[in-house]
Amino acid sequence: MSYIFFFIVLIPIIAILSDTVVKMKKLQVQKEGLSTKDKQLLENLLEENKDLKKRLENLEVIALEGSTIALDNPSLKEKELQNQINYLADEIKKLKDSQNPTAPES
Repeated sequence: MSYIFFFIVLIPIIAILSDTVVKMKKLQVQKEGLSTKDKQLLENLLEENKDLKKRLENLEVIALEGSTIALDNPSLKEKELQNQINYLADEIKKLKDSQNPTAPES
């Protein structure tokens, strides 16, 4: 469980640092121009920054959904899915019954 917290804290820090490096590099480019090597480095940093942001969003979703509980206890997730299936089956039956009010129930 502490690893998840570690990643949740680490990823935003890395994303912030990457964004800072990109901004510094852009300022440097504005000041003195850009070599081919610098252009490639900037492109790599921009791509890495995008990847880190996506990873951060994924971690936020995992943390907010409480998926860690389901990972620790797979049977809990199965029960939750079964409850959803039962609920949806009942809703479908109600819809069918409301469309055919004269049809006998089976």
